[in-house]
Amino acid sequence: PNLAKSVNAGCFIPVDGTFTQVSFSSLDDGSAGPISIPFTFCFYGVNYTSFFINTNGNITFGSSFTGYTPTGFPNTASAPAMIAGGWADVDFGGGGGNCYYRIDANKAIITWDGVGYYNDNTDKLNRFQIIISNQNDPTIGIGDNVALYYDDMQWTAGDLQSPNDDGFGGAGMTAGADVYIVTGK
Repeated sequence: PNLAKSVNAGCFIPVDGTFTQVSFSSLDDGSAGPISIPFTFCFYGVNYTSFFINTNGNITFGSSFTGYTPTGFPNTASAPAMIAGGWADVDFGGGGGNCYYRIDANKAIITWDGVGYYNDNTDKLNRFQIIISNQNDPTIGIGDNVALYYDDMQWTAGDLQSPNDDGFGGAGMTAGADVYIVTGK
């Protein structure tokens, strides 16, 4: 895909009354979806009309994904195609923020808003979003289909990945896009 570069907070689209709050299957390592979109999203040559929002800072295509320890890309595991705004051990327990989405004619905006990290930590909060488009939306640029926007990032890892490190160290957050392709022998 044509990935737009991560940009400063000036491009971050604030959550307002036009967004829907995500209801996850679990507040820790959960998912929601599939969520239908009214446009075709082309990702590494495959067309999609729906996606899953996963608690741990990513969206996937074809199936949900509850993995909480990020890996670098390319991911050699059999994970679904993924766009990660901040793949890490996000935890919505303990009052750690919310996730919202908005579907427009040419784009979908998914926002992790003031989210904490595992295990129920809310001393540091992250706010970021993923936007996908059919390449016809001026918000991220005509011809672009993915944007990662960041407003405030205060932690990079959950307690399992960085014990006693207050949200840093260990297997840190991953951002980007990946698709696992099984090839013949």
